[in-house]
Amino acid sequence: MRVFVSYSSKDHRKVETLVSKLKSKGVDVWIDESRLAGGDPLWETIEAAIDDNDYFLPVISDHSLLSEWFHKELRHAYRTNRKTVPLRISGEVNLEECPKWIAELRVPFLSELDQILKALEFHTYDNLLSAARVHFRKKRYEQAVEAYQDALVQAEKKGRDEVRDSVIYIELSRAQEKSDDIEGAYQSATKAIDLHESPQSFLQRARCARLAKDSEIAIENFRRCLELEPDNVVALNGLGMVLYESKNSTIQEIASLFRNGIQLCEGTEKECSNELKFKLNFHLGFVLEKLIEQEPNNRLDILSEMAQCFKICSELDPQNRKTRFLRGYTEHQRGNLSIAIENYRQSLEDKNGRPLFCLGYALFENDCWQDAIQIFVKGVNQFEVLNQPDSVVGCMVGIVRSYIKLNRITEAIRAGREAVKRAPDDIRALLVLAEAYSLHHNAEKAIPIAKKLALKAAEGKCVRALKLLSSIEGARTSEGKSFAKEAAKLQGDKGGFFKDWFGIRQTIEGEDGVPFETAEIIHSRRTKSVCHARGWLCGKKCCL
Repeated sequence: MRVFVSYSSKDHRKVETLVSKLKSKGVDVWIDESRLAGGDPLWETIEAAIDDNDYFLPVISDHSLLSEWFHKELRHAYRTNRKTVPLRISGEVNLEECPKWIAELRVPFLSELDQILKALEFHTYDNLLSAARVHFRKKRYEQAVEAYQDALVQAEKKGRDEVRDSVIYIELSRAQEKSDDIEGAYQSATKAIDLHESPQSFLQRARCARLAKDSEIAIENFRRCLELEPDNVVALNGLGMVLYESKNSTIQEIASLFRNGIQLCEGTEKECSNELKFKLNFHLGFVLEKLIEQEPNNRLDILSEMAQCFKICSELDPQNRKTRFLRGYTEHQRGNLSIAIENYRQSLEDKNGRPLFCLGYALFENDCWQDAIQIFVKGVNQFEVLNQPDSVVGCMVGIVRSYIKLNRITEAIRAGREAVKRAPDDIRALLVLAEAYSLHHNAEKAIPIAKKLALKAAEGKCVRALKLLSSIEGARTSEGKSFAKEAAKLQGDKGGFFKDWFGIRQTIEGEDGVPFETAEIIHSRRTKSVCHARGWLCGKKCCL
């Protein structure tokens, strides 16, 4: 128990006597030492101390009633609803000069220690438990642990009550967990289970086991909790996370746990905090990303569910940049570029360059090439600060590709050379430089780079280089046709056609005997749109 004693410095001798007596009984007393020493009190310190203590003890005397500081402390205690036990030095003090709310209270003398302790409800179970919960609520976890332990001692004197004591051990375990005493927290949770097997006791031990990296015990206790209380959303979320971390279950089962939790939160009967709703949707979004790898045929449906999860997270916590980025990244994969761009912009921060990188490519794909260049330039600078050379080159490649789209080929070549200078063996940088040379009609420089890259075609890494070589060498030549066939083969194009990097569809002789036609013929007949190569009908001019 902690008490704040308010007094006049002229009464310091009598106050010192009271403080000594209270401390001898185990009461934690706070007094203004600067006042005893004759110094000037600091109001911020006094105000915080009044708020931080369990009781406010104003010592009423002729001196204190004339003190401006004393009345200031009284007013603060009244405004903040502090538990107040007023004391008086002698019977000559006129209580009518005190505020009415003080005068109406029983005011024992300074010498009546027993009456003072009784007024404080000193060492009673209810008071200790109440103090423990106040400490916990105000994040004074070590003090909460002490108060809970004292409450348990007093609880034994009241007689055995398994349910009551189990609850105290659960609360003690939470306080120990918050004060980083995980082993003590686990032991307290175990004692709670030994006294009474409740959903909350199993849930608390599961939480402690997870913090202790003991996934098997955590899983077992989360499941025991759900056996007793199937709609415990916290347990569903916890079990899903520990299964995901330990890789002890299928992605489908883990996703179903989070989905069940979200469904329960959306129901009218189960109330969930926004924090819990956020966690469930956030965790489900991450799990769904793994599910795409196992169910590629359901990719679009899963992406749609992911987007909904991260959208809810963004609405629950609009300032969370990470969820903004994840929503943008998911919408980017779905092809919703405007939504992706908006969320990427809202997720930008100095310590993480990934949103900037993704924003650049979203703008590029949205045909905003000049804007993309500006973002990629910022990305180069940011990734250099972060010492991430691979991402620096990625942004430089984005700059080259944007210049190509803008038909600013000379600038593309200059930027491509800079990228290759920085990373001589980077496939991305070499490829865009070769493409820029090709568009500049400089086959002498483009072909050696493309052939060097084409050697990696067997590894499935550089189909674009083969397409580029086919375009440069000429579709009618045997070498150009050979490159085209190899590219189609690597793409699994048994029908015998493919689109090249510049969007010109070339038809080559395939297994079904489709006649070979040059890119030039197709270009003169149709258009450069990749839509035709993919069989799309987007309604744009090229598709009419």
